[in-house]
Amino acid sequence: MAERSSDTGCLVIGFVLVFFVIPAVWDFVWDSRLRYALQYATDMSDVTVEKRPEDCDFLYAPIGKKGCEYEKVVSAVQVKYNNDMHQNAVSYDDGKTWIPTGDRVGTKVLVQWAKK
Repeated sequence: MAERSSDTGCLVIGFVLVFFVIPAVWDFVWDSRLRYALQYATDMSDVTVEKRPEDCDFLYAPIGKKGCEYEKVVSAVQVKYNNDMHQNAVSYDDGKTWIPTGDRVGTKVLVQWAKK
């Protein structure tokens, strides 16, 4: 009899892990500043991740499907010393064009949410 209750306990723990804990941890890590800092080889202080809007979530009032959805938009801006300009410059298009700036050298990452 004791074996049966321990099997049930393992199943409950497994269910909770698979359906609640693992997805929550995955969402936290996938949209974290640490992930983008590693991906773009920059400091975590140069990464801004906006909070995902919740107004389209199923359980947000009024409860039910709302027919809207958000998608993630990631922008990376490079700032580095430009020899032609003899000063720091910023590029919004992966280094194709450069604009003079006073910002410090590095990559800045912004994660925003756009309504589909």
